Amino acid sequence: MDVEIQEQAPWTIITAGPTAGACDSEEWLSLFEDLFERGVRHTIIDCHLIAVPTSPLLSALVLSNSIMERGHGCSWIVGCNDRMQRAITITGLADAIHQADTIDDVKRIGCPQGGT
Repeated sequence: MDVEIQEQAPWTIITAGPTAGACDSEEWLSLFEDLFERGVRHTIIDCHLIAVPTSPLLSALVLSNSIMERGHGCSWIVGCNDRMQRAITITGLADAIHQADTIDDVKRIGCPQGGT
């Protein structure tokens, strides 16, 4: 899976590489469940390297938020290009995920569920 994971407490930053969009939903689910089981509750998914959004990737964005909210955490999406932003808007996912422009914006805003 083409992702890089960094810990910047309390956040876990997941940088999706250029081919991460090709991963299927099960791979994303496995990643998020594994992080949750290890105690991660706040994630930032950096999508700036993704050129074209895919259905599994869009599903992953919702999955991440749903899983983290189970533990009273949250998941943010940053670095969306115009294509990704349009896909999020067209599919109605804007109401189901948290978005910001940069990682620093997320750190400043914090988690809507509290805890940061």
